[in-house]
Amino acid sequence: MPADALPVTIVVVAVFVGFAGALAWADRQTSAGRLDRDSKREAPEAAAPSDGLIAGQLLTIR
Repeated sequence: MPADALPVTIVVVAVFVGFAGALAWADRQTSAGRLDRDSKREAPEAAAPSDGLIAGQLLTIR
């Protein structure tokens, strides 16, 4: 491997590792709050029973 290709390879690998780290950090920042709020929220079925209706739609049989 030529001597000038080695620094280029190191820089390219460092950029990809840095980008992977930034993605992992951003994912952890955005998913941590979402998971906490979802676990504390009441389930829709427990909040209002639907009596067999789906999303408030009334089905009629003629």
